[in-house]
Amino acid sequence: MKTNMTIAIEALDTLFFRDGKPFSMGDDAWANGMFPPLPSVLYGALRTAYMAQKNFNLDEIIEKTKDLRIKQIAYEFENHYYFPMPLDLVNESDILEKLEKGGKTKFPTFILPKHSLENPSHLKELESKSFEEVLVLPQENAPEIEGIDGGMIEKTQFEQYLNKTNNVVHDIIKSSNYVKEQPKIGIGRQNDTRTTEEGKLYRMNMLRPKDLKIYIEFEGLEGFAQKGLLRLGAENKLAYFKELKRGFITIPIANVEQTQTDFKIYLATPAIFTNGYYPTDIFKNTNIEVELLTCAVGKYLNVGGFDMQKREPKPMQKAVPAGSVYYYRLKSGDWQNLLAELQKTGISETEQSQKEGFGIAYLAKV
Repeated sequence: MKTNMTIAIEALDTLFFRDGKPFSMGDDAWANGMFPPLPSVLYGALRTAYMAQKNFNLDEIIEKTKDLRIKQIAYEFENHYYFPMPLDLVNESDILEKLEKGGKTKFPTFILPKHSLENPSHLKELESKSFEEVLVLPQENAPEIEGIDGGMIEKTQFEQYLNKTNNVVHDIIKSSNYVKEQPKIGIGRQNDTRTTEEGKLYRMNMLRPKDLKIYIEFEGLEGFAQKGLLRLGAENKLAYFKELKRGFITIPIANVEQTQTDFKIYLATPAIFTNGYYPTDIFKNTNIEVELLTCAVGKYLNVGGFDMQKREPKPMQKAVPAGSVYYYRLKSGDWQNLLAELQKTGISETEQSQKEGFGIAYLAKV
């Protein structure tokens, strides 16, 4: 039986998490970064740390980590656990301004319209409205609305969101208030003379974390150290990790009744789908027939990386970002099959991406 382990990672320096865009000094002077990091970055950090702990060579580590699978990823800001904000949550534009200054806000949700309100003057009118009455598309005299770029939702509020306890979500923050950009200028040097090479000036946006910890639950690394140092991100910056003895942040399964036909699936991490922006395999694998009603999907992410076995860059793939939400109507099949499959493999549609932590997903009520 594979043993689950959870570690908390805390940066000791600045960090740099590359996006999937190719970067070569001389061809491009700007290296783009991102937060949160792709799950593959954390997967690679675990493998590299395990290789250093056990003194494996490159060929050995491929075999020794073949069962490694990331089960969950979350973030801690100021002693509270957070997940990427669901993209079907919006608020009035002027209210969002205080988030730029590090504040938190109540966050009414706009979800799947069936009817619209009569000239709503403020989002607070929506707090008592049912699913069928919620407005999505702005109309004449309706408030101007938008989502939060880089938003994060606190764990307790996330649980309420999954169970649709109410239409208002509290404690939404912007990750950029806790992970500040710190530009770094660099130069390329010639190997023989160690002098500056012409055309090799570049810039990258390093990240300076504040009150941030990254939590990873994983399985398949027997004998992984309980604490120590690991290299994290594209610049191989040092970070400290420690095992959590109390286990991980358990998210209760949404209480979706057997008779309920409408539901939604939320992505806690990016996912790679063979059909582009929406999943299909998980429904085929569980003998469930559904109708896709609508979705809130963010801008795609480029996912690359380096293949340790082939010693070459991996083919570039496009991933749906974390926070994306899909609304479905169940036409036939058993809820329990879908829940079991989500917990077992997630929703990403390649085996390796599932192992790396892509496609971790939750079922939610509507």
